[in-house]
Amino acid sequence: MTEPKPDLYDENATSKGMLRATIILGRPEPTDAQTEILETLLASRPGWVLETIGDEWPPDELARAALEAGAEMLVAAGGDGTVSAVAGVLAAAESEVPMAILPFGTANDFARTIGVLAMDEALAALDAADEHAMDIIRVRSVDGDERFVLNVANGGLAWDIGDSLDGEKKGRWGALAYARGALDVLASRVVHQVAIQVDEEPAQRREVLTVAVSSGRTCGGGLMIAPTADPEDGVLEVTLLGDVPPATAAALATRMRLGAVPVDDSLERFLGKQVTIDSDPPMRFVLDGELVPESQVTFSIVPNAVRIWVGAGYRREPSIPD
Repeated sequence: MTEPKPDLYDENATSKGMLRATIILGRPEPTDAQTEILETLLASRPGWVLETIGDEWPPDELARAALEAGAEMLVAAGGDGTVSAVAGVLAAAESEVPMAILPFGTANDFARTIGVLAMDEALAALDAADEHAMDIIRVRSVDGDERFVLNVANGGLAWDIGDSLDGEKKGRWGALAYARGALDVLASRVVHQVAIQVDEEPAQRREVLTVAVSSGRTCGGGLMIAPTADPEDGVLEVTLLGDVPPATAAALATRMRLGAVPVDDSLERFLGKQVTIDSDPPMRFVLDGELVPESQVTFSIVPNAVRIWVGAGYRREPSIPD
């Protein structure tokens, strides 16, 4: 069994009842500007501590350790994977401890949805403490594994794009790395025969390139995959991209980066509280930026499961142009 990290359990520094917040820092190493932000926060907020994830201490383990140590708040300083991992721990524990986000990642899509994409917005949210009870998605595979997703689960083409990216590409291209990855994989795209069941409705069969199950609105660094999603309404938004030529898929992605795209012959959307997807060939999913192999999988919404501090610009109902 892994030993507790000393700085979380040191009675002189962070004993239970004294620890106010733990900042959980995701990879890669922070920039100079991010380091300055962290140092300022730690110096100005007594009782705050910083923990950095690693091979032996992934973000979910750090979040559990912080809760056990009596943290009154968790701050996820990273990308969507770090944010989702921290939120998943809070949801699984049915904890009332709130969390906040410092957008230190590549895509920062959930930060975009809740109005803390810019660093000044995120820092202002730490002062405002405007707390909202957000939904989270429970993901169960056919073999019984269970995970939580805060923003979006993408299957099919999205997995291939994510698999094509490494840390060097993300560092070089930033949020545009996902668009660059799409160019690399569209030519060899895989068409999936899927059976998709939403709530108690009969399963529908489709030929698709990708399936997205969302509580947040964007993925891949600003691609508007679920334009009407409300992360507090207890409803999933499901998006299907049909079997279209590479040029059509690329054009659609470009339009989604510019704003909401209505449904058409290549794009379908469904709303529901639970969706089961069975695919041939098996569909692998990206869960908030983290690659996981799955086949048949069921997604269900867990309403108001995580308390999150939002930015001043957050709106439950997005502004969708006519």
